[in-house]
Amino acid sequence: MAASGAMPPLKDLVSWVWEKFQNPQEGEGEIISLLRDRTEFAIQQLNNIKARVEELKIKKIEPRVDSAEFAIEEREVAALKMGMVEIKCMAKTFAKSVDDLEKEVDESVKELKKRTVTILEKFPDSLKKKKKRPSFFIGRAFKTQISSNLDLVDFVTDHLKSSIKTLRFVTAIKYSLQQARKAELLVLEATVHFDHRDHKAALEKLRKFMEEGNPFKEEFIKEFQLVIEGQNSSLKDLRDRKKKLDRKLRKVETWHKVRKIVHYAAYAAVC
Repeated sequence: MAASGAMPPLKDLVSWVWEKFQNPQEGEGEIISLLRDRTEFAIQQLNNIKARVEELKIKKIEPRVDSAEFAIEEREVAALKMGMVEIKCMAKTFAKSVDDLEKEVDESVKELKKRTVTILEKFPDSLKKKKKRPSFFIGRAFKTQISSNLDLVDFVTDHLKSSIKTLRFVTAIKYSLQQARKAELLVLEATVHFDHRDHKAALEKLRKFMEEGNPFKEEFIKEFQLVIEGQNSSLKDLRDRKKKLDRKLRKVETWHKVRKIVHYAAYAAVC
């Protein structure tokens, strides 16, 4: 029997190193990959939503409203009809843009929530409750406790906070969509009044539509861009950390090969 404190056999030492470093790093890699995929998806959806928001600009309608107002004042029926036809077409385009944006937002919120929950499920209640020194396990495949890796805990927590902030921002777009629906209704009412030859009422609705303005103000667009830039910065951090982790794993894999060589050498020596 080996004396107490004696150095363990080389094969056992290599196995100990493998179990101590391989599983936690593989687990960390799984978490980082999930965060990276979620962030890439968030950036893609944010850019899609931003593009649809820009489609809702009403500047193209302004000249038609001015022309319609002039035609009513001058009683130019033909010009008025042509102007209202153009406004109707633009109103349909505006309505479709609102529908598409609402669908994009709903799908984005649903998927972002799903991906956030998937990441949170990798951690037990201790991390979810934001304890100072949580301990957690990485899935069923990784049973090694890595609570000592507080750097990873802080890293993941910061990214989740950023992700949740982005999710709240996307959800808040719903309010602006309600304003867009009101603007859409004003144009629709204007076209109905025009069809009933109530040109004065139609013009009043169009003027109110112009007064309401773009449901997505410049301040909103600027904030939107800041959110996208924040997600791009997070993605860079995640990719950098994943590269460093991959380099560590390659070194650990070398230990795995050594372990196999030692194991087979010991087996051959016994036989």
